[in-house]
Amino acid sequence: MLVMHFGHLSMYIKKHKNLTTFILLGSSKELVILLNNKSRTIFFFFLLTLLLFVTPNLGESQQKQNICELNFSNLDYSHFDFRRIKLDMYNYELDSDTPMLIDSDSDFISFGFPGNGSEQNPYLIQNLEINTPNNFGLVIVNTTKNFIVQNCNISAIITGIHLQNNSGIITEVFNSILFGGDYYGIYSYMCPNISIINNTCYNNEAGIGVFFSNNGLISENYCYVNEIGILAQFMIDTAFVANICDNNTYNIDCSYAEFLNISNNICSNSRVGIGGYAIDYSFFYNNTINLTDGGLIFYGCDNTEIIENCLTFNDIGIVHENGDNTNITGNECLESTRGIYIRDCHSTLVQENVCNKNSLDGIYIKKGSSALIVNNTCNDNLENGIYDSYWGMYIAEPHEIIGNSCNNNTYGIQLDITQRIEVFNNTCTRNLQGIILKDSDSTDIIFNVLQDNIEYGVYLDSKSTNNEIHHNDFINNNRKGTEFGKAQGYDDGFSNRWYDKINEEGNYWSNLRNKEEYLLDGLRNSIDPYPLNSPVNNDIPHKTNFNLAISVISLIVVTLCTLSLYRKKRRG
Repeated sequence: MLVMHFGHLSMYIKKHKNLTTFILLGSSKELVILLNNKSRTIFFFFLLTLLLFVTPNLGESQQKQNICELNFSNLDYSHFDFRRIKLDMYNYELDSDTPMLIDSDSDFISFGFPGNGSEQNPYLIQNLEINTPNNFGLVIVNTTKNFIVQNCNISAIITGIHLQNNSGIITEVFNSILFGGDYYGIYSYMCPNISIINNTCYNNEAGIGVFFSNNGLISENYCYVNEIGILAQFMIDTAFVANICDNNTYNIDCSYAEFLNISNNICSNSRVGIGGYAIDYSFFYNNTINLTDGGLIFYGCDNTEIIENCLTFNDIGIVHENGDNTNITGNECLESTRGIYIRDCHSTLVQENVCNKNSLDGIYIKKGSSALIVNNTCNDNLENGIYDSYWGMYIAEPHEIIGNSCNNNTYGIQLDITQRIEVFNNTCTRNLQGIILKDSDSTDIIFNVLQDNIEYGVYLDSKSTNNEIHHNDFINNNRKGTEFGKAQGYDDGFSNRWYDKINEEGNYWSNLRNKEEYLLDGLRNSIDPYPLNSPVNNDIPHKTNFNLAISVISLIVVTLCTLSLYRKKRRG
């Protein structure tokens, strides 16, 4: 088998006798093409043209290795709680004795702040020391000028810095310390272009709260020992970058937002690392989250990208529920209860994640439709490498489990009450069972490597029917035998077929011993009537870059064309 990756486009090429299988995988779609010898040359010409003219800018896709190297021990996990706190905007009443109140542009001049309010020379409100028993420390509302609040130290009963209805191009809070507020350290409401940078907020209900404040930047803040580190609602096109949130109940909590960039944050020691409800078209990249009940939690979030985050020692690494068109790629979810948990989602890509050493499952999927689970590494989990349940009861389109490595788990891949699943080109080794089906129908298990599993490479229970298992390599499974026998596969179901009916080809069995058919363990006395004499998956799948892929395809095309011309000349 040849596996080629071009950015988020992957191509699998597998040839067996007179049948060639091409699978083109995009970020959420796939194209499967089966060709015989006669049509193969035409397809290669088409593929070369497609790659040359449609995807010239795609580069090599390299999975990020060792995203996180954290080492914690002696952890006590509490039961995961899906409760979400909602600290909404409040109706404030300004105190007449507020230490500093600015509610018009003229007040900047009255207070004598340096600057003139332009973009080039914003007003500077700086070096304030306010520790007041009043509700607010600094209030700036209803202004149009540009200003920067910097190097201040403020504590108040309700909120340290309160910003509202400020429409300047520059509205910034920089390098200040805010603490002790019953509501917020820093509060921003309807302040477009808000920038909150390099502040320390602690011992507040929420360290930073931003609402209806679009096109903002919340960056490099340190929020600790608050109920919520950073709270954001009703935001568009805002970046939350390189913040550190520690020992808050909820570290970063966002909802009702679009086009957010939440990247490079560090969140630890909390109930939720980064959580969100109804966040659409947003990007979560390279965040480091550990020691939480839930690392990244999303409800009802559509068109999101969850890319290359590091999640360790959480109850659950990534939780995604009731969302559509989600890309979960290149994350490391390690040493938690579950690495990735997906429920009631549609059109989901789960790709190139590392989900190892979890106390339950590497990847857990329940309900939904049209999922592509591809090229993930799920090793050393105490229960399942990949667990998939209830998909078939709801789907309009089948989904695929392709190219994953599931090793040293109890079950490498478990399908529980599913229909029409494609299990293709996975490697399941050193598990109790390699692939197990419970009450699952119409599943295709093809081109997988099932090796050195303690019991069976593939196990079908009594309620699993109409499944097809062929062109797999069964190598040294069930070597000690079970009470049912020493075969490498087990079948208690009905109408399961252990061979390809069209090509009359079955599976490779390392213990075939020159028999003409292979008898499976199980009550049905199922057989593989067409066992293969040699392994199907001799070639180790490998990645190549775009230029190499073009070279390989070009070489194949040139060779085929040369052979075709040579044959025509001989006929002539």
